[in-house]
Amino acid sequence: MNQIHSLLQYLRIEDDDQTISLTTIAFAAAVYCLLAGKQIDLTALGGFAVAVAAHRHREAQDSKQTLQ
Repeated sequence: MNQIHSLLQYLRIEDDDQTISLTTIAFAAAVYCLLAGKQIDLTALGGFAVAVAAHRHREAQDSKQTLQ
């Protein structure tokens, strides 16, 4: 089981506290859709980019607070 968790952490699907990162999975799905040539509305793509950026910002703020 440790090997699975190590692989998931390496792929950044799972955080250090063994929480699954849904944004990473959603990002991988979006990249797959772009590479596969599936049509994605520009508005939906923009909304997704904003959501991912906000999530990453919150994670960075949380990690800053734990360091203090």
